[in-house]
Amino acid sequence: MIVPHRRRPPRVQAGTVLPATIMPVSNAQVQLGRAAEAAGERGFTAPRPDQWIYIETRRQGAGKPAPGATQSARAPLETQVSRSWTRGDGREVATYENGDLVRSPTGGGMPPTDYATVAALPTDPDAMLAWMYAAVDALPPGSDEERHVRAYRLFDSLLAQNLVPPAQEAAVHRAMAKIPGVSVNPDAVDVDGRPAVAVARREDWVDHELLLDRSTYTYLGERVMANADHTLPEADIRAEGDREIVYMGSPHTIEKGTTLTLNVRLDIGVTDRPGVRP
Repeated sequence: MIVPHRRRPPRVQAGTVLPATIMPVSNAQVQLGRAAEAAGERGFTAPRPDQWIYIETRRQGAGKPAPGATQSARAPLETQVSRSWTRGDGREVATYENGDLVRSPTGGGMPPTDYATVAALPTDPDAMLAWMYAAVDALPPGSDEERHVRAYRLFDSLLAQNLVPPAQEAAVHRAMAKIPGVSVNPDAVDVDGRPAVAVARREDWVDHELLLDRSTYTYLGERVMANADHTLPEADIRAEGDREIVYMGSPHTIEKGTTLTLNVRLDIGVTDRPGVRP
């Protein structure tokens, strides 16, 4: 049996990356407000604790060029598809490894991946933001900027890794709009002929983007883009301001416009047992 709840985004292929035109923060608040309104209007059936939430994601990333080479924005991306099943009570996760379905305990973590915990999160945006910053503050200390970076990325991961109830999804969108530095690229990606809005946060030479369907505002995925040419140094530990940065790998240059990662949700739904797709 399958619960009568599904969110099946379009089966997508690698999209055409359009020029990144970052819009003011106020536009991000408008777009995230629309996303919150759309989330609140969607039909939804909650999974039972003994059911399994299935998520299928296509993950693409830039390959590593030879030492001293330049990574071109036009280079093809390496692609793999991940499929996972997580019990509604969060006790187990199942994935295929070498053709075998392997079940293992989830082990907790942040953000939560069990439906019961996600469904109990605040529905008020300010309370949702306070919950997230409290979780961030429990991590090793960093600068104010790192605090905002962590909150933004964890909200993104929360949406990517879970079937989020409409009230909590709406609260996440409105909470993200309150994080300093959040902007929007309204025409960021053309995915299989469907444009996506990218809610973006610029972090030095990269933009981290949450991708939402431009018409329905459903979650499509996430993308990390180079917003400037950047040369990675040789493997070393270097002091940058009040931080020590660990560089790994060989030195090479990344060209502006390069997609570093592009994760697109292909399917999400609920089943009665792992290994079965909705």
